[in-house]
Parts: sequence; C-alpha cells; structure tokens
Amino acid sequence: MKIKTILCLTTFSLMIGGVSCAQSDSPSLAELARQNQADKKAAKVFTDDNTQRTAPPVEDRKTAVVASGQTKAPQSVAPASKDSARVAELQKTLDSLKQNQAGWSKSAKDYENKLANETSDFRRQVYLEALENDRKNVESYQGQINDAQAALTRARAAASSQNGGAKTQESAMASNSRP
Repeated sequence: MKIKTILCLTTFSLMIGGVSCAQSDSPSLAELARQNQADKKAAKVFTDDNTQRTAPPVEDRKTAVVASGQTKAPQSVAPASKDSARVAELQKTLDSLKQNQAGWSKSAKDYENKLANETSDFRRQVYLEALENDRKNVESYQGQINDAQAALTRARAAASSQNGGAKTQESAMASNSRP
C-alpha cells in the first residue's frame, strides 16, 4: 500500500512539474499582443495636404476667368456656383432618401409575403410588428422626400432667378460697352 501511495505521489509530482514547464515555454498574452501590434501597418491618414484635388479651388477658378480675358465680374460667379452646389447637394440628398424609402418598401413587401405564408402565430406576430415598423419608416421617408423636393424646387428657382439677373446684368454691360 505504501508503494502505491509513493508511486501515485511521484507520478503526480512529475505531472505537475511537466505542466509548469509547458506553461513557462509559451509567451505571455502581453508579449503576443506586442508582436501582433508590431506586425500591423500604420493606418494612412488622408488630409488636404497629402491628397490631390480634382478641381482647383474657387480662387484659382476666378483667377483663370480673369486671366482668360473675360470681363465678367467675380461677384457674379460666386452666387451662381453656391446655388448650383446647393442644388446638387439637395438632389443628392433627395436621391439618397428615395433609395432608403425603396429599401424600406421592399422590406415591407417581404414581410407581407412572409406574413401571408406563415402558420406559426408567434412568427406571424413578429412579422406583423416588423411590417408596421417598415410602413412607418416608409411614411417618414416620404415626408422627408417631400421636404427635400420642396427645398430643391426653391433652390432651383433661386438659381434660375440669379442666373436671369446675371444675364440681364451682362446684357446691360454689353449694351453700354457698344458705341
């Protein structure tokens, strides 16, 4: 009996020693994290200084117009470009809203189909709630689309009235410069 006890204790001691040696050979979690961090590349940060612009700044465009020999006043260029930029921004917003509304409409249609074919009461309830939420989102987007459309119409009207005013001003300048 004593031999069995001694044999068991010896085996247990050897096992504990082997496990502790195996743990000391592997790197710690902190060391692995440092190695992983060193392997990663630094993220590239894009700023105005290190990117190339596709269009020259507004000041450069004004200089180019004056240098080309046109007699148009720089003040008439700025409001038209602001209005056209505003119209383009509103059109982009309107298109985005319409895409989002189309997505919610498609989702609502999918839930209608699932609701029509589902037999489980629990799933029918879930689909019904999701369908109601999707319909609310469609209505919300419709209101936003209406507001964006009205703003776009106003911006286009303002741009056309300023363009008309600029054309009138240009024709007056041209008639004054004729002998």
